[in-house]
Amino acid sequence: MTDKALEIMEYIKSANLKGKVEIIGEDTALWDLDGVCLKVLIDDRETTILYYSRHKSMFFEIGHCHYDNSDVINLMKDIKFETDN
Repeated sequence: MTDKALEIMEYIKSANLKGKVEIIGEDTALWDLDGVCLKVLIDDRETTILYYSRHKSMFFEIGHCHYDNSDVINLMKDIKFETDN
């Protein structure tokens, strides 16, 4: 993993994010925001975020986006800010 990818994973592990965060692997995390889940897949150049909706213990994929790794931490801070308010 690149330094930027490691920085993203360290942010996910250390940030006080609303909801539940589960580290699935060295480059994958699941962020559950009470019914909407974001699965974060990090590689050396970009991060893919899969959006899921959770209904009665079942997950339904809504869609996904790709972000340049240089933008991911700011995106997560924005999501955290919006969910805190």
